[in-house]
Parts: sequence; structure tokens; C-alpha cells
Amino acid sequence: MKHLYFYITTSFFALFLQFAVAQNSQPCLTEVLFREKINNDPQILDQRRQIMENAQRFANNNDNRGGVRIIPMVFHVIHEGGAENISKAQILDQVRILNEDYRRLNADATNTPAAFLPVAADCNIEFRLAQLDPNGNCTDGIERIYSSLTNNARDNVKALSDWPMDKYLNIWVVKSIETTGTGIVLGYAQFPPPLGGNANTDGVVLRADFVGSIGSANGNGYFGRTATHEIGHWFGLLHIWGDDNGACTGTDYVADTPNQASENYWCPVYPHVTCSNGPNGDMFQNYMDYSDGSCENLFTAGQKNVMDNTLTTARTNNWSAANLTATGTDVSVPSVCVPRADFYADKQMICYGDSIKFTDYSWNADVATRDWSFPGGTPSTGTDSSIWVTYPTAGVYQVTLRVYNASGGDTLNKTTYIYVSSGASAYTAPYHEGFEGGSYPNVDWYIFNPDAGATYAKVTTAHIEGAASLKINNATSNSDAATDELVGPSIDLTTCTNPILTFQTAYKQKTASTTSTESLKVLISTTCGKYWTQRMALGCGTSFNMVTQNAQTSPFTPTSSQWKFWTVNIAPYGTSHNFRMKFVYTNGNRSNNFYIDDINIMTANSTADLQMNEFDFDVAPNPASDEMKINYFLPDTRNVLMELTDLTGRKVQTVVNEKLEPGRHEITLSAPSSAGIYFLTLRAGEQTFVRKVVFTR
Repeated sequence: MKHLYFYITTSFFALFLQFAVAQNSQPCLTEVLFREKINNDPQILDQRRQIMENAQRFANNNDNRGGVRIIPMVFHVIHEGGAENISKAQILDQVRILNEDYRRLNADATNTPAAFLPVAADCNIEFRLAQLDPNGNCTDGIERIYSSLTNNARDNVKALSDWPMDKYLNIWVVKSIETTGTGIVLGYAQFPPPLGGNANTDGVVLRADFVGSIGSANGNGYFGRTATHEIGHWFGLLHIWGDDNGACTGTDYVADTPNQASENYWCPVYPHVTCSNGPNGDMFQNYMDYSDGSCENLFTAGQKNVMDNTLTTARTNNWSAANLTATGTDVSVPSVCVPRADFYADKQMICYGDSIKFTDYSWNADVATRDWSFPGGTPSTGTDSSIWVTYPTAGVYQVTLRVYNASGGDTLNKTTYIYVSSGASAYTAPYHEGFEGGSYPNVDWYIFNPDAGATYAKVTTAHIEGAASLKINNATSNSDAATDELVGPSIDLTTCTNPILTFQTAYKQKTASTTSTESLKVLISTTCGKYWTQRMALGCGTSFNMVTQNAQTSPFTPTSSQWKFWTVNIAPYGTSHNFRMKFVYTNGNRSNNFYIDDINIMTANSTADLQMNEFDFDVAPNPASDEMKINYFLPDTRNVLMELTDLTGRKVQTVVNEKLEPGRHEITLSAPSSAGIYFLTLRAGEQTFVRKVVFTR
């Protein structure tokens, strides 16, 4: 696997940037994840050694290993309608590259140094896109799923769509992959059983812009060989240098790959001698190094032995005659499938008279003809793959797409899909919402739930005021990185002086973590929801903290003392006659239930209310039994004095007393010797803020 450098047309700057990224790249994520597994079960490392040694014994005892083995494969494209939704042509280009590389039919095989030619191998492996899905339905071997999980993806994307590992090689294509260090990860794989993990996560994850060599991958310098490398791991191959951080003691358990110090980047000058491996040096031309795709051109006979061993042990069914029939890959000419209709709008909320762009994302087969239906829109029908539609009248509208080819057709109807505002405000400030009346969503409050999982729902089991709140059930039924949006009604702010938005939340994690990815963002719009501006961002990392209580594994239902009060300065929008608020919650891999209640828009009582938001002075969890995290933001250099006092005003502790630079600051406050109520005072220059804190110790 290789790491991304940004392609800049100015060649000198591109070379400099490539060097900088290469020097700071993290290890291949495949090996990183495997090492994490070793930490939990050290015996796996010895198990790998035995498997690799068995591969060599297999080679000695099996001179006749048959002909070409065909591997059925499926590409699951996880996208948000951007460039990561790569074309079928780009996927077919990747399949072509794999077949050339694994059969040694690649044109640059002529670049293999003469010293390595005797061990360069045709691996006798061919890849074909599946023609039948697990249910026996016609497929072109490509699935397309619209999901925000395409961002910073890990194994969480695999639950969106995974086909049986003993029948298909699963390839998940994503926009970006979560890193564990510096550098940008381009892909990772799961080793074959028993070294691999769960059967439902078996396969390869690839960045979309490194799939194939055309389309979004054109010009990146890797020529589709990120997939060649990662699928090598799927067959059981290790990195050629043995992942020993340059110690010259590591091994890939393959005799005909020279020992080398560490991974290579770019295309070194041949011979590149390390670990006393002269005169021929490192085999940086090997697909299992990190060198650029432009200088990689071979697998060795020893590596082929490892793959042969995997194909006759851990992955025997994948290339069996029965499985080729079951997956439709026993024929070279694929059937023409019926397309599956799918589409998305570039926005779902606008003012009357504005326009929306609709794009056809249908999949499973090429579309010959399509028919759009836009009730209430202009035009009301269309046949193009993408189309702009204007909505002259306020309302809520459905959209329908029908797609056809010679094999048949499919229809998708999305009801209550487009929200068009009249431009007039439904309410005037001050405004309050406690989610007491009726059901949600309703004519005032919209809920957008693109993943169709758990989302905002009214409950009466928890509330901070009144008898109800909105809850997202993360404890049992929400997927990692799922995003849910709660959009409020249009409000005239001109009736308030220095308006502020306040609300309260309650939230726990299942297990405490500062690296979990959950967040809550508050956005505002003065354009009927067509465009949004972020006004606040909360999370669980070191920059922000939305946790209101210590973690618990059981489903979280808050008490009245387990809520947190938030203030958002919206004074800059005080002249707006059409103000909307939006709360965007993104789930994390450790999330418990999330609640929101008591939303208000009102006049600020004082400038302190506005300044509190500017300084973002926050304490959590509160109450706490042992310690609290204190976060605050300084807009400029200030003398900061922070003190903890008891109810009598007696100083218990000086927490901070120094001159600090602008930016966000975090400190841990340990519990005092006695439980009780205390006051935490922050003096930053001329401004003073006070938080009541409770220790239960």
C-alpha cells in the first residue's frame, strides 16, 4: 500500500511535497490492524510464521498446481455523490490492471532487472466481476451505496454491504480512510483466515482516487497498483521488508525476495543496496513494497507459493467450479442486468423560486432511458442524467425516477423529499421549543436521516423541562458515523436585541474515549435552508467535549442533573426575517444515547451571554466523581486566573494563574477532598465567567 501525495502541476513543488509526505507516512494499515490483533492474542504471530512456512513446504510438494484460478469479486462504492462515486469504466480499468499484474502480462514487465527475472512469476490468478449476487440475481459486480461513512472509513463501511467472503472478494471503495498516524492511507486488506478477522469484514478497502488509472485516479502515479498490493495481503503476502522499522531482521517468509531495511518510496535508482543485500539490492520493483506504481512490475515465485497455499487452504471455495457457477463468473460474456434506480438532490431545502440539481445515481447496469417526475417543479419531467428544477411555490414535494434498458426497468419514489419555504417567517422571536406537542417531524421541524437508521425521535422517558425531549437511540440501533439532521422552523429575529440561541443536551459514551468521532454541530441559515453556516461544533476529542456524564455500556437515560446548557451567539443575524437553525449529530463508534431539549431564541440578558459563547468555557462531566475536563478558548493573549471556591467563597484551589496565548486550552481538574457544590471562576483579562460544578466523591 502506498500513501498519497498531492498532485501539483508545478513539478518542483510536487516533488518537494511528495518527499515530505513520504517521510511522514504511517505504516500500511493492513499490518497496523494486524499488530493490534496480536496485542490481544500474541499467539497469532507464531501462527502466521507456521502458515508461511507451510506455504514453502506446499511449494516443494506440489509441482503441478493446475491452471488459472478465477476469483469472483464485487466493488461496493460508498459515496456521497462526489468524485468518489467512480465510474464503471474506472472499475473495469482496475480489473484489467489486476489481471495483467497477477498473470505477468503487464507491459512494464520488461522493466524487471535481469537479476530478478529468474524468480518473476505468473501467479495464474484471474479476477472477474460477479454476474450473480448472493441471492442469484443479475449483477454487474458493482454496488453503489450513498453514505457519509465514505469519509474516514474503516471496517464500519463494510456493514453497509458485504457479500459472503467464501464466494466473493469484497472491495469497498471510499472517499477517505481513517489514519492512525501521519500520512494518508490509500487502502488496507484483511489477511486470510485464520489470521484475518470477522468473516463479515473480509476484503479490501480502497480510496476511490487510487482505483485503476483513469477517471479520478488519472495522474496519481500509482497506476492501479494499490489494489494489486492490498489484494496481495488478501492472499496472505506480507510487506517485502518484514515491517521491522529498518532493523534488517524482519522477514516476509519468502526466500526469493531479498532482505531489505525498510519500505521504499518513489522509484529508487537500481541497485538500491540495504542490509548488505548487494549487488542487486532491494527488490523495490515488487508489488509488496511502497514504491510508486510506475516502477513496480513483479511478484516472485516464492510469493506465488504463498498465494497457492492460501488458495488451497483458506480460500478454496472462492475459485471452485461450483462457486464460479453460483457467481456467474464461469462465463466470459456477462448478462445485461436490469438497472436499479437511485438519485439524490444537491440540496433538499430552498426558498420558493430557487432551483435544485437532481442527479441519477442508478446502478447495477447501464441505463438506456430514464424518466423523471417533479410534481410542483419546473420542468415537471425530464430524461437527462442530471437536471435543474425550479420550485415556484412553497410546499413539500416528492420526486420519482424510472430507469430502463433492454432487460427491464426500475422505479424509485422519494416522498416528502424537497422542502420549499415561502420566505415568510412562521414565528417571531422570542421562540421556545420543548417538543411537547404532537409528533416529530412535523410542519415546523424537519428531520433528515440519509442512512435510514436511528434518528431524532420524541420520548417522554427523559427531559430537562416539560415532559418530553428528542432522542437518538445510539445504544442499540445506530451505525458508526451516521449523520442525522434536525431543522427548525423559520423565525423572524428582528424582534430581539442581540439574540442568542440556547439549548440543552444529554449524552454519554459507552466507553470513554477522546478519539471517538461523535459530534454535534449547530448551523444557521438565512436562505430558507439553501445554504448553511456553522456556528458551533461540539465533540468528544481534545478540542471540544459534549459528554455530560461518565461512560456506561447500558443504554443511557439522563436524570435532570445530567444535562448540559449551551449558548450560541446569533446576534450577527439579528436583522434576519427568515432564520433557521439546524442540529447535525454524527454518531461515533463508542456512542451511547443522545438527547436534546429546551431550545430557545431570546434576547441576551447581558453581553456576558454573548462573550460566554466566544470563550466557549465548558466543564464536563458535571457532576463528576473524580475529575473534570475544563475547556476554554482565548481570542487573544490574556492573563488567566482560574479558581475553585466553595459555597462560602473560600478558595479551594488555584487552577490556572498565568499569561496564555490565544487558542483553545484544556486542563484536568481533580476532585477536592470533600464532595459538594463548588464554583469555578475564569478571569480572562477584564472578563469573568463562573460555572457551578458538583463533585459526588
